[in-house]
Amino acid sequence: MISVRARLTLLYVALFAVCGAVVVTVSYGLVAGLPEASAERSVRPAAHEIDMFLARCQDQHYTADQTFKHKCDQSYREGLADGAQNQRQFTLDSLLQYSTLTLLAAIVLSAAAGWLLAGRALRPVEAAHAAQRRFVSNAAHELRTPLTVMRTAVDVVLAKSAPTNAELTGMGHEVAAVVQQAEGLIDGLLTLARAERPPTRQEVDLATVAEDVIDTVDRSVHARLGPAPAAGDPVMLERLVANLVDNAMRYNVPGGEVWVETSCRDGRALLTVANTGPVIDPSSVPGLFEPFRRLVDRTSTQGHGLGLAIVAQIAAAHEGAVTAEARPDGGLKVTFALPSR
Repeated sequence: MISVRARLTLLYVALFAVCGAVVVTVSYGLVAGLPEASAERSVRPAAHEIDMFLARCQDQHYTADQTFKHKCDQSYREGLADGAQNQRQFTLDSLLQYSTLTLLAAIVLSAAAGWLLAGRALRPVEAAHAAQRRFVSNAAHELRTPLTVMRTAVDVVLAKSAPTNAELTGMGHEVAAVVQQAEGLIDGLLTLARAERPPTRQEVDLATVAEDVIDTVDRSVHARLGPAPAAGDPVMLERLVANLVDNAMRYNVPGGEVWVETSCRDGRALLTVANTGPVIDPSSVPGLFEPFRRLVDRTSTQGHGLGLAIVAQIAAAHEGAVTAEARPDGGLKVTFALPSR
């Protein structure tokens, strides 16, 4: 099966070949359509050339007969016309030959250029396709895990001939906990899907949004909230701030600190969330914004690896940018920038 890159290359070459053939055909037709008289006039003999030719004729035949002069003059002019016609045909043949060779060489070059351009154009598409396949595979795995846990819990209890009330109650609590975990995963997936849609634009202050989120947490946060006016979807921006704050608290060391700061600088509204978590390898930080991506020391947590992915998607939908960097003393610092209102 021909690859997409090869098909695009063939399409480029075909279009170039058709356009080149049209140019060659039009050029040849224009040159061939020139009146023959113009070619004859372009080689019309001068008067002294005719006299010299007649003189040679007279010297060869030793006569000054006017009829013979007329025949010589006519023969000379016919020769010039035949020469002009031959020159015209030679010019057309050369034009066609060199134009065809040039077109063939250009087609070969266009094939090479088309192959390179097709590869460059398809690179983001192929990367997106691979990312989508990884996402579907990871999502299926994440959804299969709670189902497996529930089935195991149910099968263990039902395998007993006479399960006690305590065993049935324990199974119920375990299934309820797993169902809650699955609901959180589904809610995260739905939020990630909704974040892809263009947001509604309303006036919003990131400082107010951050303050509302901080008021809902059950631990102290070091907040320095300066005005940060912007335009965006208040609900989605609140989800972004909540995910950052929750991520900073969830992946922190016992008794660690969390900082939240908002400001406006260089025409952008800025939100920064940092914590004193464990030391993170800087090379692993960019991958944290991919769905279901966790650090090695975070596998034991109850998170699904969607928090920062949702943040990145909301930022992209708002034409903003989100960056993260590992703190030298441990933890993560995430900065969200949005065009100021």
